[in-house]
Amino acid sequence: MYNFSSHLFADEKILYQGQPVPGKGDKGVGGLIFLICFVLSIQIFMILSVINEIGDGANGIDSEFIFIFLIATFFLVIGIYGLFYNLVLKKKEVADDFYCLTNMRAMKYEAKKNKLVFGYLAYYDDIHCGNVKDNFGDVYMGIVIDERSTNDVSQALLTVKDVLMNPNPENMPFLNFKSIEDPYKVKDLAKEARQNILQKLEQQNSNNI
Repeated sequence: MYNFSSHLFADEKILYQGQPVPGKGDKGVGGLIFLICFVLSIQIFMILSVINEIGDGANGIDSEFIFIFLIATFFLVIGIYGLFYNLVLKKKEVADDFYCLTNMRAMKYEAKKNKLVFGYLAYYDDIHCGNVKDNFGDVYMGIVIDERSTNDVSQALLTVKDVLMNPNPENMPFLNFKSIEDPYKVKDLAKEARQNILQKLEQQNSNNI
């Protein structure tokens, strides 16, 4: 386990530490398989329709057919990539990650890159679970930009830029714990910690008035 304690601020305490268990949790392949089969059926139907229309070669393929076929191909590629990612790439991506939740932040250490990233729970107004199966799954934490004011959106976008430009970014606009055990418990810990932070901030603001 990575030593997160060396990165703690004053009055910061660790609430959870863990590692992903590659291959655990819901792989979410049902919807992707449906998408692939649906798109393939459309493409096969389109090809058969063209074969019937062309017949002796008097009619050709028009631009509308090409456009629709390319759109269908685009969704087919997305479905195939998503299936490959969930079944193969995700396991490799999270294999060497370490997660930590404190009363202030969510942190992730990527051993392959020797990279520590973190985000402040106070900014994560969206904390939820996904891909849960057999008590394993993902915890997603992030900023909901669409519901924030103009100034907050600008700040969120600047944070995203910082993530892209900084090799060891701080204050991530989103951070995910993937394939962990007891995801609902970790989610509840994160929400409770965030609520405590907001209550303390509100109390401080009241005292300053």
